[in-house]
Amino acid sequence: PAGEGKTTVSIGLAQGLKKIGRSVALALRQPSMGPVFGRKGGATGGGRSTIQPAESINLHFTGDFH
Repeated sequence: PAGEGKTTVSIGLAQGLKKIGRSVALALRQPSMGPVFGRKGGATGGGRSTIQPAESINLHFTGDFH
């Protein structure tokens, strides 16, 4: 169901696995977090995908996370 944090958990899990040295591939089928990654629109990408090093991804988070 929508709004339960599935995308956020998936991204966090992928980042955590990568941090401990595991190979990771993540496919977000319904990219509701496009704006977080600097993209606009519900179907951003038009069927194209890119692979970027983790160092180049800026999630634009602000505030204090605990």
